[in-house]
Amino acid sequence: MVDPGPSGLRYRFADFDLDLKNAVLRQNDVPIRLRPQALKVLALLVSRAGELVTRDEIRTEIWSADTFVDFNQGLNACIKQVRAALDDDAEAPRFIETVPKLGYRFLAPLEPALAAAAAEAPAASAAHLSPPPRRGGSGLLSRVRAAPPPSDRSPCSRWST
Repeated sequence: MVDPGPSGLRYRFADFDLDLKNAVLRQNDVPIRLRPQALKVLALLVSRAGELVTRDEIRTEIWSADTFVDFNQGLNACIKQVRAALDDDAEAPRFIETVPKLGYRFLAPLEPALAAAAAEAPAASAAHLSPPPRRGGSGLLSRVRAAPPPSDRSPCSRWST
């Protein structure tokens, strides 16, 4: 097994390998495509395996305060994609349990060597998934690629005289 070292974390569970350094989920060494947001949600849940991660915590860690999307729809789509990638079932979960009205819990045990490495490594090591810092939030995925700052002129200013 490859030592993730201080520059990145790897989590193994069942026949999956979540490599945060390279931002990839593999099953039996075969990469599984996940959208960036879904990968971030999975990384957050796995990093807190066995614990309830509330919807508010996920919103704070993954979505920036200035993101204008339907959070519930976005989170539900991420969870659906992660479950599909893991071949998990919401009715009989092996990996991701829904705690109604509260949040989600990652159920699968992590391999001991990787769980120990994860405990020793700084939580921010998964932040490379989205390098630049953003306002608000803290913790594992508190840095989200920020949009360029708005110009000093509003979009309508070019029409004014």
